[in-house]
Amino acid sequence: MIRNWWAPPVAAATVLSGVLAAPAAPAAADDEALPDDVGCHYSLSAPQLVQRANGDRAVRATLSPTTCNRPAAQTDVIVCLKSESGYNRCNKLPGWQTVEVVIPAVPAGGVFTATGKGCWQYILDSFTPGCRAVGPIEARV
Repeated sequence: MIRNWWAPPVAAATVLSGVLAAPAAPAAADDEALPDDVGCHYSLSAPQLVQRANGDRAVRATLSPTTCNRPAAQTDVIVCLKSESGYNRCNKLPGWQTVEVVIPAVPAGGVFTATGKGCWQYILDSFTPGCRAVGPIEARV
């Protein structure tokens, strides 16, 4: 049998991966009741009516990171927008970016709901991840 010198046998790779891979730390709960000194904070915009370049009407919502308590560092920012007709779309970006989501303004004059979630990781000590839910915010547009 010909083997590459750099490729460990399957059994050894399985054992090594079990030894080297530590169990994942439990993530902080998505809980709006998290203390203010935990993780990162975000600002969610209310759904607002916008006009696209082609003249179509749409609804837009954004989620922006605002602050992080040390040693937390942003990892993901997610915003979702849902119409009362059931149309739902989410958008996600990494790190310290404002993320936006835009959906068609259907039904016209309908109620739209924005929600968001921002996630972080403690980078200096435990590498423990966490997330904070934001919203919902409803608006008739």
